[in-house]
Amino acid sequence: MLRPEEPRLAPPGIPPGAFDVLRFSAKESVYKAWFQVMGVYLDFQEAELDVGATGRFEARLLHPRTPGALRILRGRWALDDGRVLTAVSVPAD
Repeated sequence: MLRPEEPRLAPPGIPPGAFDVLRFSAKESVYKAWFQVMGVYLDFQEAELDVGATGRFEARLLHPRTPGALRILRGRWALDDGRVLTAVSVPAD
């Protein structure tokens, strides 16, 4: 898991300049999905992100009120013509 204080090294296949934007977009997707379900905001340190080079990412949620089904959220990312696209899925009840 990549924590805020760790160096931001891009996985193979992700241009270094796009990696910071990709991480930001993935965390925003996680935060927005979380808020829709839980109705409370996450702090920056309450989500750890693992970005894979295959178009997938995983977020581990550390908020004390996180229900078991939301502890890990999985998402997808893509780079297209200079744009970064991310989406996250929330498990059904």
